[in-house]
Amino acid sequence: MLIENYNIEPLADLRGANLIEADLSGANLIGAYLRGANLRGAYFGGLIIKQGPIRSDGYQYMLFTSNLGGCVIIAGCRQWVGEDAFEQARHHCETETDEEYRLEALRIIEFLEREFEILRRHQ
Repeated sequence: MLIENYNIEPLADLRGANLIEADLSGANLIGAYLRGANLRGAYFGGLIIKQGPIRSDGYQYMLFTSNLGGCVIIAGCRQWVGEDAFEQARHHCETETDEEYRLEALRIIEFLEREFEILRRHQ
């Protein structure tokens, strides 16, 4: 599926969309609602997206990086950016996440961190 230079309408609802291996290079996804969308293998030009496990209460975790480096982690409505994104995410999990979900959230962050390290080694 090629979606090149295509503008997704602001606030487009793509929740649950199957975008497996879609070529989204050049697509404008500003404001698109992607919760639950399957982005495995989707191509965004130099952007790399790793969809993490979904927490048992429905929170979805995603890792964004690029062939230039850097990292963004999104979990629900939270976002952590920069060299210390994983440390920020862990701190949030340890101090703000409900105790019921804390260990699960930390395991998901660890999973994404391992994925990030694998990507860095192969760039």
